[in-house]
Amino acid sequence: MPVELAGTATVWSACPEGQLRFKEWPEDDGDGEAVVYDMASGDTHAVEPLMLELLHTLAPGAPRSTESLTMEICTLFDAEPGTALAEQLTSRVEQSLVQLQELGLVAVRPV
Repeated sequence: MPVELAGTATVWSACPEGQLRFKEWPEDDGDGEAVVYDMASGDTHAVEPLMLELLHTLAPGAPRSTESLTMEICTLFDAEPGTALAEQLTSRVEQSLVQLQELGLVAVRPV
């Protein structure tokens, strides 16, 4: 069941180490395509670049808050706090985390 983010502090964690396999086809513009194979479920998922970055950012056994992940992604994109870009990235990170959770690729729990 998807997590409700509004007003709830949550932490996100990766699948156990070795559970996910990645295949990436990078492009010159930095985007590209990627798929993730989940060895536990046997499912393969096409993921967008931001989702892939979040999966690589989350380390097994080291839960991270939505805010922490958002700050790291904003830094990656040189988005200053309070700018339109930072607001867009914040929204996209939250949406991507929920999508990854729905796919079973990350776990979430309230704190």
